[in-house]
Amino acid sequence: MIQLKRAVGLRTVVSTGAGMALATVTYVSFIELASYLTGNSAWIAILTAGLMAIFAGACFCELNSMYPTAAGIKLYIEKAFNERTAIIIAGVYVLGQLSIIGAEVYILSQALAQGITVVHPVIWAIAFGAALWYINYRGIRIAGLTQDIIAYTMFAGIILISLYGFYRIDFQIARPFAIGSLDGFVQSVAIGIAAYIAFEWVITISEEVTDVKLVPRGMMIALGILAVIYALFSTAMTSVLPADILKGVLDPEGLPIPHVLYGETLLGGFGLYFMIGMALLASLTSLNAGILTSSRFVYAMARDWSLPRFIAKLHPKHAVGISPILAYQSFEAQGLQAFGDFSTNPSKLTNNGHDDAFGYGVRIGYLGEILTNLFLGLSYQTRIFMDEFDDYQGLFAEQGDFDIPSTWTFGLAFKATPALVFTADIQTIYYSEIDSVANPLVASKLAQGKTPLGS
Repeated sequence: MIQLKRAVGLRTVVSTGAGMALATVTYVSFIELASYLTGNSAWIAILTAGLMAIFAGACFCELNSMYPTAAGIKLYIEKAFNERTAIIIAGVYVLGQLSIIGAEVYILSQALAQGITVVHPVIWAIAFGAALWYINYRGIRIAGLTQDIIAYTMFAGIILISLYGFYRIDFQIARPFAIGSLDGFVQSVAIGIAAYIAFEWVITISEEVTDVKLVPRGMMIALGILAVIYALFSTAMTSVLPADILKGVLDPEGLPIPHVLYGETLLGGFGLYFMIGMALLASLTSLNAGILTSSRFVYAMARDWSLPRFIAKLHPKHAVGISPILAYQSFEAQGLQAFGDFSTNPSKLTNNGHDDAFGYGVRIGYLGEILTNLFLGLSYQTRIFMDEFDDYQGLFAEQGDFDIPSTWTFGLAFKATPALVFTADIQTIYYSEIDSVANPLVASKLAQGKTPLGS
C-alpha cells in the first residue's frame, strides 16, 4: 500500500489550523459575545478564551507526540476506553465539524446576496465546493499551497481593516475594560472558546508534515494568530457599528452579517465588497482545511479497519471517489390555459413566472487500469431529490415534484498508442422513477379525469 508523503511545512500547518477555525460564522459569534458585556471589552473575553484554548492545545500537542498519526484522536480515546467508544466519539466529532458547513453556507449566502445578486448563492457554493474538491484531489501540496494563499491573504485583510476602523475613531474605544457582571463575562468567554474550535484538526496531517514536531508548534502559532485577529476585529466592529445595528444582527429577522455591515459603514461600497471578499475567503479556507484534514482522518480510520478497508487504499492505477451533489432547477411555463380542465390545480398550471427548486444527491465512482492499457470506469448517481415546483403544482405529477433520476454508467477505454484511445460507454437513466416524466399522457384518461395533470 502506498504511504502518505511528508510534504507539509510549518506555514501550511499554521494556515490549516487557523483557517479551519476562522469561518464566516465566527463573525456573528463576536457580536453575540459582546452582547453579554457592558463595554467594548470583547477583546478581554476573547483573550481569556484564547488562554484556555492554549491549555487545550497543549493537550493535543501531547496527544500528537504520543500518536503522531492521522487517527491520533481515535487511538487516544481507544486506549482510554475501548474501540467502540472511540469510533462513536470520533464519528460525532467529525459530524460536528461537518455540521458547521450548513451554517457557513447560509451566512456566506447572506453576505454574497448583499452585493452580488446576479448569481444565486447556492451556485456559488456548488462552484467553490467543486473547485476545492478538485484541488484536494490533485494532492496535499497543491491543497496546502491554496490554503496558504487564501488564509494569509484573509489574515492580512482582516487585520488591516480592523486597524483602519480604529484609525477612523481616532483610537478612542469606549469603555474597553468594562465587562459587567461575572455571569455575563463567563458566558462571553464560553462563546469565545467556540470561536477557536477546530484548530486541533491539524493533527490529522501528522503523517504528511516534514517533521512531526511542526504540528504542536503550528497549533500554538495558529492560536496566537487567531487571538490577535479575533481581539482586533471584534473590538473594531463593536466600536464602529451603532448599537441598533449590533442589536439587529442578533435579531431572528436580522441579517447575520456584522462583518459586511462593518465594512459598508467604514468604507461604503468598497468596504461592502471588501468584506464580502473576506467572508468568501473565510469560507474557502475553512472548507478547504476541512476537506484536507477530515479526508486524512477517514483514511486513517479505514486503515485501522474501523471503516471499510477499501477507503484506505491509495493506488496510482485505481481510484474510488464519492461526492455530494447540490442541484438547482428553474422552470417557467406559458400558454397552457387550454389544459386547465385537465389539471388538479388550474391556478398552478401556467403563466406563474419562474419557479426555483434545489436538491441533493450522491455520486460514487471507480476508475482503474484493470489490464495493461485497458481502463474500466463505473459510476452510480443516486436519485437527486428536488424541492417541488410550488407554482406549477397543477402541471407536474405529485403536486410539482420533479426529481432527477438515478443513473448507472459503465465504460471501457483502450489505449492503443499514446495518441490513440478507443472508448465505449453504456449509461442507464431510470426515468421510470420520476412520475413527472414516466406517467403516461393518454387523452382518453385525461378526459375521464383518471390521470389529471399534477396528480
